[in-house]
Amino acid sequence: MLALGITTNFATILAAPGGGPGSAALTNDANFNKCGVPKIAFGIFDGRTEDSFAPVGNDFQHGSALNADIITKFVCDQLVNTCDANTVAINDCAAAITATNGKSGQALVDAFNSAVSAHVH
Repeated sequence: MLALGITTNFATILAAPGGGPGSAALTNDANFNKCGVPKIAFGIFDGRTEDSFAPVGNDFQHGSALNADIITKFVCDQLVNTCDANTVAINDCAAAITATNGKSGQALVDAFNSAVSAHVH
């Protein structure tokens, strides 16, 4: 791009984590970029005999955990470390963790899954 007689590459510089170059990263929509929309599940996993929490899908590979915080924090960390998600998606994931406060079991899963996809269109 030529600006003020100077050639720049500003149009290709990421404006925010993930989401593509320039203004594409500044959208109001969540963009999980290299990953699908994150979800967690509650049930019997990994040969356990008790219900536990686990991420859903190939983009979020992690064993199950009895403590939901382990799974929700892992998912949100993946958005930054692996998925290159945009700021909206990262912030929605943080809000999803907050939305789980005081909840357990399937209610916790439903709260997280709903909040993490709040800005998916």
